[in-house]
Amino acid sequence: MLKKNKGLLIILVLICYQGATQSIRTILVADSKHPDLAKTYERNLFMMDSVFREIAKNIHYDYLPIAVHSHDFTEKDLDREILHLPINTDDIIVLYYTGRGISSSQPTDLFPNILIRDKYLSIENIHQKLSNKGVKLNISLVDCNNQLTPRQTLIIEKPLVTRSIFVENDILRKLFKESSGNILISSSKKNEKAFSSAHNGTYYTIAWLEALSQAENNNIHITWDSLLKDAELRLQEKLAQDNKANLQHSQWKITADIKEPITPTPHTPTVSFNDTNLFLNTLADEKLKYEKREKLMVTQMKKLFNVDAEANEYINVIENNMSAIPIEDFLNKILINANLIKQINVVENLSTFSQDGRYQIITIQEIR
Repeated sequence: MLKKNKGLLIILVLICYQGATQSIRTILVADSKHPDLAKTYERNLFMMDSVFREIAKNIHYDYLPIAVHSHDFTEKDLDREILHLPINTDDIIVLYYTGRGISSSQPTDLFPNILIRDKYLSIENIHQKLSNKGVKLNISLVDCNNQLTPRQTLIIEKPLVTRSIFVENDILRKLFKESSGNILISSSKKNEKAFSSAHNGTYYTIAWLEALSQAENNNIHITWDSLLKDAELRLQEKLAQDNKANLQHSQWKITADIKEPITPTPHTPTVSFNDTNLFLNTLADEKLKYEKREKLMVTQMKKLFNVDAEANEYINVIENNMSAIPIEDFLNKILINANLIKQINVVENLSTFSQDGRYQIITIQEIR
């Protein structure tokens, strides 16, 4: 567990040079001094840390975090860390920032400046310094406001509908191990705010992680551009939940190549993820009478699930996997255990569909 402090929290993921060992080296920065959103930004940071740790594991790269609590961290400290990053040409560098940002006063500078201690620094300049290290793949992603003056990131109080984050090995190999180049991403365009959920994290970070987890299902030929377009669509979907559509748009610059396309899943779903997610969470809603929830189960089960469908269930974390059971048994189990369940998330890319597009195997994460 990383310590908390009142300054910026930065995780510098470095590793000592060991011959030709390949590594993912991430610099993950959260604005832990923000008066209202410090916990939200730290949540983003730990989600990204967990996902990149899993990516490194699946593509057989090294990944070793070192925590630096940076109330003393300055622009010079950042430059020094970049300068002394021990790398080889097959490494991957990822810079992720979540916190306060402002736009440049120069009209041609489209990407935001990020807050490091008490100074706003150009993300494009930082990205270029990392690119100069000469690694195989260099990614910078900043999730912050992009306006001329520092303003409050808008907070939405109600929880977002989120998909569980889980990534597939073949997609990870294509996007990371078999890609090369430079990718610069910001969650907002010039003169736009960034939106945040007080319960889940910032809208764009969640959308980006979901797009990564769903890349295999949603893209015939996976590329970084198609991945980021999907993340943008998911961002707009989340904004629309709160009547904020088109008030924030992500942007990116890419010079990266992927070797080969990936085959899509064989059957296209005809059922709605949002409807299914809402259905399952309604079954677990103790505020509704048992009879009403049971009736809902009977009326919706055949619409969403194939006749011999099964459910894979994970309790809290993806490693705690229960044995697959028939869908009707699973739904009855939700009714009975509703008092134990805080939230249910459908794991899309671990679910499969029948020829008519209903769920054949549905995989869910149950939060207790």
